[in-house]
Amino acid sequence: MSSLMPRICSGQTCLFWHDNWTGLGPLSDIIGELGPMVTGITSMAKVSDVCPEGQWILPRGRHPLLLMLRQCLPPLPPSLALGSADVFLWRNGLVDPPAGIWLAFFRHSAFTPPMSFDTVQSWVTSSSPNSKLKQIYHFIFHAVVYCVWKERNSRLHNGTPKLEHVLVKEIQVLLRARLSGLDSSSRLTSSLGTASQNSSQSYISIWFQFIQPG
Repeated sequence: MSSLMPRICSGQTCLFWHDNWTGLGPLSDIIGELGPMVTGITSMAKVSDVCPEGQWILPRGRHPLLLMLRQCLPPLPPSLALGSADVFLWRNGLVDPPAGIWLAFFRHSAFTPPMSFDTVQSWVTSSSPNSKLKQIYHFIFHAVVYCVWKERNSRLHNGTPKLEHVLVKEIQVLLRARLSGLDSSSRLTSSLGTASQNSSQSYISIWFQFIQPG
């Protein structure tokens, strides 16, 4: 389970399926990749998309995944303060992304990302008109913070550090697997006639175009 805990303010940055905003872990890990298809809540929906009027907007039905989702959600949606950025916290406070590892993902990019936690969150939401690329940046940030946190814990227990480039490789493998999973889910929904208009280019192709070109 991820230790990165969003504190919902506007709900416009926190991802409904992929961020651990309930405290139970990402809903995508609990409900599975069929969650968006069964519920009609898109894979990249924000928390604010699912409770725009102060109440959950969920389809009716008795599908097992719908029942499980209802059990995972708090009875009352979070109070949303529009214009206020969601804040992502470790259990022991705010964490800035490590500079060397964070910037390793932007060596082939025209973008120059900021370095502090608060400014990164704001930057991601406006970094590109391509919504899929923005989501990839979102995933990179979370993966960098998580993997570095895990590495620090590992060093405390066994004292064997990993080199920076090794951590970068591990994060790349982790993210490529996640993006491939999103593309597989998109192809599944496309075959059922529910593909979104933004599905023409796959996540993994955008990754290799902007983040890790051959």
